[in-house]
Amino acid sequence: SGNPWMHSMGLVSYEREKRLAYDAVRSLFRGEKFVALPMGNYAASAPIIFVVSGLIVLIGTAYFYNANRRFRDNLNRSVMNLYNFFADVRDQRIVSLVHTTILGMIVSAAAAIVVSSVLYHFRQSWVLDNMLSYVLITDGLKESVVRLVWHPLKCIGYFSAFFFLLFFIVYVVVMFLSIISKAKIFSYHAYVVTIWSAAPLLVLVPIGMILYRIMDSPVYVLPSLILLVVLCIWVFLRLLKGISIIFDAYLMKVYVVGFLSMVGMVTMVYMYFDYTQSTSVYVSYLYHVMVNAR
Repeated sequence: SGNPWMHSMGLVSYEREKRLAYDAVRSLFRGEKFVALPMGNYAASAPIIFVVSGLIVLIGTAYFYNANRRFRDNLNRSVMNLYNFFADVRDQRIVSLVHTTILGMIVSAAAAIVVSSVLYHFRQSWVLDNMLSYVLITDGLKESVVRLVWHPLKCIGYFSAFFFLLFFIVYVVVMFLSIISKAKIFSYHAYVVTIWSAAPLLVLVPIGMILYRIMDSPVYVLPSLILLVVLCIWVFLRLLKGISIIFDAYLMKVYVVGFLSMVGMVTMVYMYFDYTQSTSVYVSYLYHVMVNAR
């Protein structure tokens, strides 16, 4: 109906036209023979926007990959031979900033399509609803996020911008680490390492086109989420390795510091929410509800 506060699933339509449910309830109240219901097979509809947006990104990536030899060579080397690629970057082998930015935009769009697909799949999940209520500060902010989840095109656009902003934040962090570690690098190095570390996420372009359909089958939901987590861990490891190369630091030391920093950040966030909103109690509540629901 266009009215967010109106529940439009009544016995009659907005124009007061009788629905099948109207005849069923009338038969029940009058004690009459129950109205025959037409048989059919339910098929969940999937928004075509996931396929269309993924196809556009895929075609654009394939065209740019085949049309530009330097981009193709850099992409192949960054995936197949990461050490040599970043070592060349450290030794002043120039990687085009335009190509780097384009790669960042493609990866951001691919990740946004996947995240939008996952959120749209769980759009009616009470677990997601409770998590949004818990994490988001105000009801107005939660309402805006829920509206975004239910509109995939807008969701893809906003998350594309968010992921590219996330690249910028990581770039700032890398520059900050170079200052406190007294590593002599340029901002160019930090930018290239940040973006090209995420090159494997290009695999999300075709995945995003079919992920929503795959997750329609409950047996594939958990494996799909695990695959996404594994990809994120892989990119994180590539980023740490890239930092060790351009900083000319011992790899294992960078791994240890990186993981300890990540654990520290997660712990601080958990302690903050536990102090302000009793996270441990809330997680226990969700766990027991999920177990009892089974």
